[in-house]
Amino acid sequence: MFGEAFFVMCVVCGAECANRYCSNACRQRAYRSRSKQSSVPRVVAGPADSFLGREDEWVRLGKLLRRSRLVTLVGPPGVGKSRLAREFAAKRPNALVVLDNCDHHVEACGRLAEQLLSADPQLRVLVTSREQLRITGEQLLHVGPLFPADSAQLFLDRSSGLTARTDVIDQICARLDRSPLAIELAARLVPALRPADLLTRLDQRRLDLLATGSRTGHPRHASLRAAVEWSWVTLTESERRVLRQLSVYADGFDLDAVPDVGVTASLVTKSLLVPPDEHGRYRMLASIRAYAFERLVEAGELDVACDRARDRLAVLAHAVLDPVFTPAAAVGRAALDRANFAQAARVAAEQGDERELLFATTLALCWAQAGDTARGRRRLNNALARATGSPHRSVALTHAGWLAASEDDHEEALALCTAAVDAAEERSHLARALNALAGVHMARGEFAEARAAYSRCLELLELPLDRATVQHNLSWTELQSGDVTRAEWLVGEALPIYREAADAGKLAAILHTAGALALRRDDVDSAEERFQEALDKAPDEHVLPYVLQGLAITAVRREEPERALRLLGAVKGGRGGQDPCWRQDVADALSAASAALPAAKARAALRGVPRDDSPLTPREREIAAMVARGDTNRQIAKRMQVSERTVEARLTQIRAKLGLRTRTQIATWLLTRSA
Repeated sequence: MFGEAFFVMCVVCGAECANRYCSNACRQRAYRSRSKQSSVPRVVAGPADSFLGREDEWVRLGKLLRRSRLVTLVGPPGVGKSRLAREFAAKRPNALVVLDNCDHHVEACGRLAEQLLSADPQLRVLVTSREQLRITGEQLLHVGPLFPADSAQLFLDRSSGLTARTDVIDQICARLDRSPLAIELAARLVPALRPADLLTRLDQRRLDLLATGSRTGHPRHASLRAAVEWSWVTLTESERRVLRQLSVYADGFDLDAVPDVGVTASLVTKSLLVPPDEHGRYRMLASIRAYAFERLVEAGELDVACDRARDRLAVLAHAVLDPVFTPAAAVGRAALDRANFAQAARVAAEQGDERELLFATTLALCWAQAGDTARGRRRLNNALARATGSPHRSVALTHAGWLAASEDDHEEALALCTAAVDAAEERSHLARALNALAGVHMARGEFAEARAAYSRCLELLELPLDRATVQHNLSWTELQSGDVTRAEWLVGEALPIYREAADAGKLAAILHTAGALALRRDDVDSAEERFQEALDKAPDEHVLPYVLQGLAITAVRREEPERALRLLGAVKGGRGGQDPCWRQDVADALSAASAALPAAKARAALRGVPRDDSPLTPREREIAAMVARGDTNRQIAKRMQVSERTVEARLTQIRAKLGLRTRTQIATWLLTRSA
């Protein structure tokens, strides 16, 4: 009736059939087995190759089947649902029926499952499908990609002549979304292709390349294209159209990008889109995206879809670049689309689109936020060399100068910021360029020039927070030049406005300045209070080193040299930022703390070697370090190759040991105590 849409497998005899149930003889044998409290030997035909990974899914599946009579394994094409079901059924001690590959006949399989469960109260039914059956009593188990180690081992196991895991193999598996079918198809190409050659060909030719499936297996597993096509034909035209349009995004998208929210939700339930992550972003597996992109080109919809995507990215870029002072939250939001901005900038360069600088500048700031400033500088400088007449040139020059200054390339920074001032055609562009130019003069110790540029910038600004920002910058200049009284007045003017309107990162920066002023007055208590408050605001990576250095200086003043060195070690010790006077303060603190301890103990403190009285185990410290780095539970789970539930349990233990409640408090504890 249903052809090859599913099979029913009884673990008593291992037979597959297209009827409603296996033979009565098998049912009676199962009953006799249960009454004798013994197991009937199972002979279930299965693949001759090894079954790797899936330990977590195996345990969860067993628990689900103990409390529910119907469990559905759901997941995208090629993720290994059928193989997991077969392997589990082969070792199941009680009668179990497996309905495999129900994608094409979901309603019929749902009715069949209900009839089977009604006919035998002892029966368990295990279903594999791209989507749930949506019938009473159904429990779902989502089957996702393999863990990194398992995916690499699968590649080695299925390839010929490879025995050692390498970075290239890890990259291949990651590029294939750690999907078992794709990995097996790729591994079969070795040794005809070296792994390095295979990796370079995956992006452009993966659907044509991965077509070496088993001759005796199901046709849908013969190639990657066949696996995706098997799911594609079941979609409505609306679902196909949405997948085609979303295939232009290189790495995920949010609801603002989707043309139809309802259809998008349907595609998630059918496992063709990855459910939204903690940022509300959806993702398409690379193989599905490649297939959908082919269909997009065939339908003649490529230009329209690309224009729509670039228009959306331009809105995000303007939110980053239009304000005089770039909002950190806007950069963080744009950073989620970093790969999409990279693609948009590349295409804009190829097409001569004047928005290349808009995309390239935003991309450079995103890379800088991720810690790869050098990459951002290279990409932005290349774009500036091409787009000489762009209306975005002054803004791009300003940010290129800021990036150069952040890497202590002050000569180039000065040239770029001067050019930005000369190129500015709008009032806001000029104010932004002057602020950046003043910062470069400040880093060069040219206090008079910095003061003049900040003062000129102030004359152009009207919004209270913009003016307060320049007042704060000018106060730092006055502090470094020795005019503490004027610096305190400027901070006093700006701080109330910051408390009312600034984001946490900006507020942390001015609190650091207030702490530095307190140090100049030898008011250690007030200084530490300001630095600690700044740290509690979770400053970004540009402000955090200054805050930790401020706490280190206060620790030296309190004669706590070990704590001072641990704090300095968290920011690589002696580097005091771009400002020469502050750098000298940090260097003096480093020398004083090092001199107060035995050499070995000082070196250990700078390296962050745990103290003997640490209440955390090494594994807990590893998790705490990832929390301090900003990793989510999902990211920690992937790195540690455990479940998210295990990570949350460990975090609960850490909070209990330390008497803390939040992730920020854990990060603060680790950075300030290094206990």
